[in-house]
Amino acid sequence: MLSPATKIAGKVTEASAENDLKSTANSAIHSAQDVINHASDSLSDYADDVRGKVRGLSNQARAATDRLSGQVRDNPLPSSLVILGIGVVLGLLLTSSQRHRY
Repeated sequence: MLSPATKIAGKVTEASAENDLKSTANSAIHSAQDVINHASDSLSDYADDVRGKVRGLSNQARAATDRLSGQVRDNPLPSSLVILGIGVVLGLLLTSSQRHRY
């Protein structure tokens, strides 16, 4: 049988080990939370950058569309001839590629 002092020492050791385990678990939890917070902040910053670039590209596309619309409105005949020419070239390419298939 164990002496009372040994039993007390065992309980103290057990309590100390339990405290160490809790402390280590809490430290791991805090470290994981820090990593998650950092990753979340990084992703948020990246999303903001992407959002800004998309907004810029959208503005550029809108400006290009407005310029093209203005040119077509100001010069309807040359614009129509260009579109007709593109249609003829595409038509020739499509019929040419279909002839080579069969």
